[in-house]
Amino acid sequence: MNEKEKLINALIDKHYNEDYDINLLNKSNDESKFENKIDSTLEKMDLANSVDFNFDIDTLNIIQTAVQIQTKRNSIKENIFFLMSSILILSLLSIIFIKFGIKFLIYFQLFLIFIMPWSLIPLSKHALRRNENE
Repeated sequence: MNEKEKLINALIDKHYNEDYDINLLNKSNDESKFENKIDSTLEKMDLANSVDFNFDIDTLNIIQTAVQIQTKRNSIKENIFFLMSSILILSLLSIIFIKFGIKFLIYFQLFLIFIMPWSLIPLSKHALRRNENE
């Protein structure tokens, strides 16, 4: 410890009425300067301790509200994505049906009847894995 740290520790001990080195304080010229700094710091600390910070913060309610907001935002995003993709698919199919006629519509429906059951199996597995990860 250097001389300054010893002086500061002695002044703190003096302030709290503990044993301190009187000789160290007597031979120091900066004693009053350090003592004034310590006193002003202690006054500021006492002022901070006297202020009543009575805040009732319900963290569980805050977290639940945040989760509800996040869920609502995700729901809105998913709904918008669904609507946009539905409109896109329906508009593309209607353009194709107008261009190729009713015969293509019948072939497309037959294709969907045969393919959809087989495509639902991987989609359901993907949905189950997604739910397990959440």
